[in-house]
Amino acid sequence: MSAGVKEEAEKIYELLRNYIPSEWDGKKAILELKEADYYWRHPEWIGWDFESKSHKILVENIGGSFGPKYGRTQFDYKRNYVWDFKTHVDKFRCLGNNQ
Repeated sequence: MSAGVKEEAEKIYELLRNYIPSEWDGKKAILELKEADYYWRHPEWIGWDFESKSHKILVENIGGSFGPKYGRTQFDYKRNYVWDFKTHVDKFRCLGNNQ
């Protein structure tokens, strides 16, 4: 039986909170994106970095895959439910991980 949406959201939040640092080194993140040839020249690099790291962490820990694609838009993650990750900067810290 698949987990409910609330349980899956809680598990995703727990994993990302534990694995993704609350403070990022912008230069390091951009260089990692450049090495992976993944949207490193875009001003929205922080969003691409978060989405990339989140997907990898979740797949390695609880399985899943990329979400469905609609036209040119692909959702970031799918396990039992489809998820689209967003990142916002607040005082140079990742929201949701301000310890």
